[in-house]
Amino acid sequence: MENLNNWCESLIISVILVLLIELLVENNKNKKYIQVITGIFIMFVTLNPFIELLNNNDFDTDFLKFEKVSAKPYEENELFENVYIDYTLERIKNVLDSYNLNVLDLDFKLDESKENLEKIEVIIKKDMAKESEDFVSEEKVKNLIKEELDITEDVLVITYE
Repeated sequence: MENLNNWCESLIISVILVLLIELLVENNKNKKYIQVITGIFIMFVTLNPFIELLNNNDFDTDFLKFEKVSAKPYEENELFENVYIDYTLERIKNVLDSYNLNVLDLDFKLDESKENLEKIEVIIKKDMAKESEDFVSEEKVKNLIKEELDITEDVLVITYE
């Protein structure tokens, strides 16, 4: 309703502005060009709400929409959970790959409420000797993952095999 009021208000102001412009312009060759320009201006002001509706869908059209009711809401929650887990595991794998660490297994567990992270277990292939310059310590791996995911260290379990 507010959109309709704003549209009417802008249309009235535009018409008054066009009338003032036409009153100020003398009768000469340019008057018909000014009338064409002001006519186009009024046309754009009139059509503006419809153009916005086509472009943005800003108007309140909730009465046209029907709410989708899922017969099995747990399936959507499982799908969201799986996507979240996959995305998080991919982020961990990318961090570890950047340090040339071979990840053997990643395990991700949520608590019973499925809202909080309970445990992330990362098993890394122990193919580099601890004396090597390229060796990445367990603490460094924990810090890398902790920084990437913004989590506490107590949920991380890092093991080398």
